[in-house]
Amino acid sequence: MTLDSLVKDVASKEEMSQKKTRKIIGTVFGSIKSAMANEDSVLIPDFARFGTKVKRARTGTNLNTKERVDIPAKIGIKFSASKSLKEAVERELK
Repeated sequence: MTLDSLVKDVASKEEMSQKKTRKIIGTVFGSIKSAMANEDSVLIPDFARFGTKVKRARTGTNLNTKERVDIPAKIGIKFSASKSLKEAVERELK
């Protein structure tokens, strides 16, 4: 599903204009992005949890040269689907 198809689907179900729907969806995703940028997690019940995880600095090995390489610390993104979302997807696949 693309953003355009999501906008059309929500707009038709809620009987709203696509322009207003696109703005609302953009605001929701922007709020999630802002929270995650501040290292806060976002919990949407019956859907998922979005969060961040600090990955510590470590030493790796270049597989081509066998040389040791320093890998800097960074912040990763986590997505954890809720149990009800997993069950809904599972039902749809059967």
